[in-house]
Amino acid sequence: MDINIKKRIFVILIPLSGHINPVAGIIQELTSRNKNIEVTFYGIDEFKSLIIKTGAIYKKYFYDDMRLFEKKNIHKEKNSLLKLIKFQIHFTDKNIASLLRDVELEKPDFIIYDSVSFHTKYLIKLIHTRYEKKISMLIPPK
Repeated sequence: MDINIKKRIFVILIPLSGHINPVAGIIQELTSRNKNIEVTFYGIDEFKSLIIKTGAIYKKYFYDDMRLFEKKNIHKEKNSLLKLIKFQIHFTDKNIASLLRDVELEKPDFIIYDSVSFHTKYLIKLIHTRYEKKISMLIPPK
């Protein structure tokens, strides 16, 4: 790997503390050790200062209405798992177009996400499908 080539990384997680906080330290370490890495970290305004402190570029989700996901709203429901899934689908639907546009424009080398980031998993599947069908020439990131 040529060390003069800047690598672009997108961090696309569910914008909640249990998902952002564990990754923030890793990103801070990564950006402090390697100046040839540019990290774009998606979040909501509540985490903007934390994200910026990591050395990443803060990018606000297009849609960030987290009221549906507040614990008081989820735990009120008898079927809180269903409420969580509904939120994930709604959040994905509202953000997928802008995320796809950003990925196609900025062409990250890597995308970091966690196992419950459905919107990111769908985004990656969409990128692969568009590439395979030759709708897009963007090579899917790792």
